[in-house]
Amino acid sequence: SGEYLLYYTVYIINDGPNRLAACLATSKDGLYWERPELGQVEYAGSRRNNMLVVDGTVSIDPIAPPERRFLMAGSDMRIKPAEPGYVVNSVALHASPDGRVWTQVTETLSPFTCDCNNQVFYDSAKGKYVAYLRACPGRRNVAYYEPPDAFMPWPIRPSESNEGEVGVTLSGEQRVTYIVDELTIAIDGNVTHQVYNPGVVPIEGMYLAFPDVIRIFPGPHDPDKERFPDSELYEWWNDGLVAPRLYVSEDGISFRPIDESPYIDLGFGEDLDTRQVRMIAGLIEHGDEIWQYYGGHQTGHTLGRGKRPRKKCAIMRAIQRRDGFVAATAGAEGGEIVSFPVKCAGENLYVNYDAGAFGEVRVELLDVEGGPISGFSFADSAALVGNEVYFRVQWADRRDLGSLIGRDVRIRFRLNDAGLFSFKFAQ
Repeated sequence: SGEYLLYYTVYIINDGPNRLAACLATSKDGLYWERPELGQVEYAGSRRNNMLVVDGTVSIDPIAPPERRFLMAGSDMRIKPAEPGYVVNSVALHASPDGRVWTQVTETLSPFTCDCNNQVFYDSAKGKYVAYLRACPGRRNVAYYEPPDAFMPWPIRPSESNEGEVGVTLSGEQRVTYIVDELTIAIDGNVTHQVYNPGVVPIEGMYLAFPDVIRIFPGPHDPDKERFPDSELYEWWNDGLVAPRLYVSEDGISFRPIDESPYIDLGFGEDLDTRQVRMIAGLIEHGDEIWQYYGGHQTGHTLGRGKRPRKKCAIMRAIQRRDGFVAATAGAEGGEIVSFPVKCAGENLYVNYDAGAFGEVRVELLDVEGGPISGFSFADSAALVGNEVYFRVQWADRRDLGSLIGRDVRIRFRLNDAGLFSFKFAQ
C-alpha cells in the first residue's frame, strides 16, 4: 500500500503506576512519521492516541489470508495474573488485516517466560513457521524452535532440572520458568555481554540478526562500590550499556557474530543514543540504501523499578549502502579474496565495492579447481574505481558471461586500497 508501519514501546512515568505501552507510527516515505489516532487505549483521560492494546514483534505472513496478513508474537491477553494457566511474559500470536486492529488467534503457546521482543514468523526458505525466543540459561540468550503447528500450544515442557526462579517484573516479584536447556540456543551471550532481542532478518538465502547486547555493570552489591561511590557502574542493579552486534547464519539455527564491535555504536555528548541503541526488528531496502530504525537512549538499561530518573530518548534511523553489512578490505599494499564455487546465473557480474578516489578492484573468473578461465582474467577486466553499489564488471571486447551460464565458477578479487561488500549475477 506504499505505507510504512513502525511499532515501538514507550515507558510511561506520568500516568499513575509506571507502565509500558505499545505504539504505532505510520509514514509514506520512512522519514516523516505520524501518530494515528487508534482509539484503543485510554491515556490521560482520552483514547485519541496511537497506543495499541497488544505489544509484540510484527511480521508479514506470506501464506495467510488477507484478514491475517500481519502476524504479531506478543503476550497472551486473555489470561490475567493469578488465573489458571497464566505465564509471566508468555508468548501468543495475534493477527491483523491492516497492522492496526489486532485479534489474538492462539492460546498461550509456550510454558516459558520469554520476556519481550520474541519473534515468530513464516520462513519462506524452510516452508514453515519458526520462533526465536528469549532464553536465560544463566545469562540472556536467544533460543530457536520450529513448532509442529505454530498456532497450537507448543509441545515443549521444562525439564526436571528447570525448577524456575523468582523474576522481577513490572508487577513485582513472581516465580517464572525461563528457557534453560530445552531448546537450541541460536544466539549466545556470555556473563558480562548478554544477548537481548533476536532481531532476525532472513535475506537473500541467509539469516542476519541484530540482537541488542547489554554490557552488564557490577551494580550496587559489588564490593568495589565503596571504593567508587560516585561511579555509574555501581549505582543501579541490572544496569549497563546496550548496543547491537551483527550475527549471521546459513541455516537460521546457529548464528555467529561478525566482529566484536557494535553494529551501531553509542553516540556522544548530547546525542540521544549515548547509553543505549535498541534495534527495531526488520529493515527497509530503499534503492541503493538499507534503512534500519532503533531506539536511542540517554539512560542506561535498568528502569530502577520505576525509581530511576529517565533522560531523553528517540526513535532514530540508520542508513547504509545496500548489502553493505560487512566488507573485505585491503590497504594500498593490496590483497586478494577468492569465493567458494558459485553458479554463474546471468550474463553479467555486478560488484558492490568502495575503492574511493585512489583505489581499485579487479576481477577474474576461475574454474572450480582454481585455474583462470580464458578471456576472464585480471588482464581482461577493466579496473573498478570509485564507490559503486553493484557496478557491472567490464570485460575486454565487450565479452559477457553467456557461455558460462549454469557453470560453477570461482571469483577472485584483487583489492588495492578498497573494500568489497558483495557481488551478484544478473542479465
